[in-house]
Amino acid sequence: MKFKAGKDWKPAISGVVRGLRAEKGFKQADLAEGLGIPVNGLSLIENGHRDLSMVEFFRLCEITKVSPVEAVTRMVKLIEG
Repeated sequence: MKFKAGKDWKPAISGVVRGLRAEKGFKQADLAEGLGIPVNGLSLIENGHRDLSMVEFFRLCEITKVSPVEAVTRMVKLIEG
């Protein structure tokens, strides 16, 4: 399986974060609080202007009750089209 590097990951990560938030019915403020970041930080992540840390990633998975494997699988699907 080939993966594209660099700029292709940010849209996939932001798409999964935004998608999980919407799918689970969270408002930005609520998810940001759970992640321990300001709302504008979450907005930057969702728009591909800020990286998601590993700690934030695992918190996202816990909050949304989606396994890390499932979250990464969703990212790969977005990259591969």
